[in-house]
Amino acid sequence: MINNFIFRKVRLDKFKILFLTFLFSVSFSNNFDKCIWVKADAMIKEESIYDALIFAYEHEFNKVFLQVRSRGDSFYSSSIVPKNDLIDNNFDPLKYALDLGHSLGLEVHAWVNTYILWSSPNKPSYPNHLYYTNPDWMEVNVHGKSDSSIDINTPQSLNWEGIFLSPNNPEVNNYLRSVFYELIDDYDIDGLHFDYIRFQDDIYGYNKVGRNIFEKKYGFDPFDIERSIISPKYGWSIAEIDSMNSIWSDYKTSNINSLVYKVRNRIDSLNKDIKISAAVKTNPLISKKKWSQDWRYWIDEGIMDFVVTMNYDPSLVNFSKNIESIRSEFSRYDFNKIIMGIAIYNQDALEVSDKIYLSYIYNFKGISLFPYDSKKANTYWFNDILDVFQIID
Repeated sequence: MINNFIFRKVRLDKFKILFLTFLFSVSFSNNFDKCIWVKADAMIKEESIYDALIFAYEHEFNKVFLQVRSRGDSFYSSSIVPKNDLIDNNFDPLKYALDLGHSLGLEVHAWVNTYILWSSPNKPSYPNHLYYTNPDWMEVNVHGKSDSSIDINTPQSLNWEGIFLSPNNPEVNNYLRSVFYELIDDYDIDGLHFDYIRFQDDIYGYNKVGRNIFEKKYGFDPFDIERSIISPKYGWSIAEIDSMNSIWSDYKTSNINSLVYKVRNRIDSLNKDIKISAAVKTNPLISKKKWSQDWRYWIDEGIMDFVVTMNYDPSLVNFSKNIESIRSEFSRYDFNKIIMGIAIYNQDALEVSDKIYLSYIYNFKGISLFPYDSKKANTYWFNDILDVFQIID
């Protein structure tokens, strides 16, 4: 049956020939996770939550990542985070979703945006938002510009994602821990799913508080690393600059790792069966170097149960190259901790089906489709996806 499926769908290009070759050289997983991300827009009203979860159930998904923290706001009842102002004060979207999802046999994972704080061209409507109350927590780039000084009404560069909190400021991580602990303590979630658990780019990390802590510990200001490259007056050798850069890079990475570690310890101390996961950049080496997101370390140390790589390229060739970047760093035995994230907003259902099947052939833990919201008005679009699910089961 699998062979018939492949021959029915294969278009004769070089990649698909390899696709067939691999079919007969690997063993298949019996527990292939089928996940979908549901963005916060669907978490405002009972009706939209119901539609999303019934859709997931009817289309044979077993895990749902529900976005409950979007841009510094909450889609649940919190004593710490301001609730999104479109939600009725008496309605707790997460509790409703958990009750319904569990009754359907779905795993419900709380999807939380970690360090990104805001990206809308309009400022937050609630005065107790961190955007207003804690500008000193914002990220600062290598040029000394703080995210708190950005005019969000002015168009930014294409690479700009939004206003970020700084992982290097200890007060930020203390705050985020309290946010995540509340979810862990108060809700019967099956998992906590981190997103944006990284720096915006490698030119960030220069929050004043974090810089001061670093300089006191290591004896030099990270700004001076950049200055030494353009000015000989510091008298540092290339080897010294490389060593300083390495220390600075490790410092940034360790601050993110520390947050993950403490959340892991919280769950373990309560003896709760809550899985920790994260949406991550696809290439593990570049992810660590550019964004200080060391997801290989998270897997190797067991502080995350699995990761979901955001392999969103619509090109099947590029998609497979991204898989190769993972295969070059991990053994097949580690693939049971890696779910392949696949975009559905930028390609047709047959293209998505091919990528699902490729992920299955390579024995990854499963797939996750991003996002439900982009196709919710046309659920017939998922018929080809459902065909694949039924075949690989």
